[in-house]
Amino acid sequence: MDTLEAPADKLLLSVLKNYHKDYSEISVNKEQLKAITARSVNSTRKNIVAYKPLSNMIEPQFPILVTYGIGDVYGDSKTEVKNRYPSGEFQVIEDSGHIPWIHNPFRFGKILSDFYSLETSVTGNSTQ
Repeated sequence: MDTLEAPADKLLLSVLKNYHKDYSEISVNKEQLKAITARSVNSTRKNIVAYKPLSNMIEPQFPILVTYGIGDVYGDSKTEVKNRYPSGEFQVIEDSGHIPWIHNPFRFGKILSDFYSLETSVTGNSTQ
């Protein structure tokens, strides 16, 4: 088997374990991970790295919410995101890593609920 076609399951298993480290035990279906190959992972990464950075949105016409877990593994990118959306609302979720809807679903749900309530009142729309 060509190394570019080799399964990336060991890498993805390691990534998932890091995402959940210190927060929760995970159950991973290793058979499903075998369908993901190194070729697809490498192609995705190559295209992300080559993509031109998006321009900053100083005064967007819509509300923006960005959430991070306090232990998020992608913490270094926060500055870039804050620069892109300076008027955005940023919430850091305690007791959470990169996947807050699993690590702290109550807090994550409350943040989303509050945000969408704000959004409907700002736009004048109502779900009632």
